Amino acid sequence: MKQDGNDRIIMAPERRELVPYSDMHIWRLEKAGKFPQRIKLNPNGRVGWSLQEILAWIEARKAERKAAAASYCQHREKRLKRP
Repeated sequence: MKQDGNDRIIMAPERRELVPYSDMHIWRLEKAGKFPQRIKLNPNGRVGWSLQEILAWIEARKAERKAAAASYCQHREKRLKRP
């Protein structure tokens, strides 16, 4: 992923504001490769996430939504045009 000067590490409370999923659900998504991986910050277990990766993940969800809506509309138009 392209890094820029606006990227920073965010902690769980800020991540929860951006993505209101439970910690356990986020963990499951990470393990399945469907959410950005956490970054281990120290050996004691403190972790964070890349803000840019989280924002990119959100944008990808929006793009999927738009693609699904467009696909639905095309399918519906075809059904309505049937004789």
